[in-house]
Amino acid sequence: MTAVLAAGLAVALSGCTAITEQPRVQDAVAVDAAAPATTSALSGSWATGYPRLTDLVEAADVVVIGTVLPGGRTTVIEGLPYLDVRVAVTRWVAGRAGVTGTLTVRQTGGVIGGREVSVEGDPVMHAGERAILFLDRAVDGRRAVLGGPTGRLVIDDDERVRTLPGTSLTEALPDRLSAVVAAVRAAPPSPTTTPARR
Repeated sequence: MTAVLAAGLAVALSGCTAITEQPRVQDAVAVDAAAPATTSALSGSWATGYPRLTDLVEAADVVVIGTVLPGGRTTVIEGLPYLDVRVAVTRWVAGRAGVTGTLTVRQTGGVIGGREVSVEGDPVMHAGERAILFLDRAVDGRRAVLGGPTGRLVIDDDERVRTLPGTSLTEALPDRLSAVVAAVRAAPPSPTTTPARR
């Protein structure tokens, strides 16, 4: 199955953040904090890189801080797994105003038959994970993280922020949550969104 997934991944990741068709549900799973015993990684690259934080802010429809909730759902579209997770928004940071409550975020990867499948450098989101998320516009009620691992800055228990291994960010970021939020708010907003008061 990994060979089939890897073959389709190169094509699919070129538009990875676009959600254009209705998925066929193959497996519905609960994705909890404990990862499955078996993990498979897919190789791929993202269509758009974001080397600077300002690039991410300009491209994002909205930037939020959120916590992944239990009960993700994996679907398979044209041979590739996609995980839809619910994220409880704990804080709006920048971009489109009025984004609160719970969002559904789609990620390439998921859990199929007890095996976790993820794009190399972009681990599957798990319940309880806190992150700053740079999200695209909602399509069919779902959003995607910009640039896969690049638009997902994980927040550790001590309020330190870290990038994921597959990030395209090349500039050094502040390591504290408050400093990253300040840097995001200081960046120019996306020309396609209606920014709220910062």
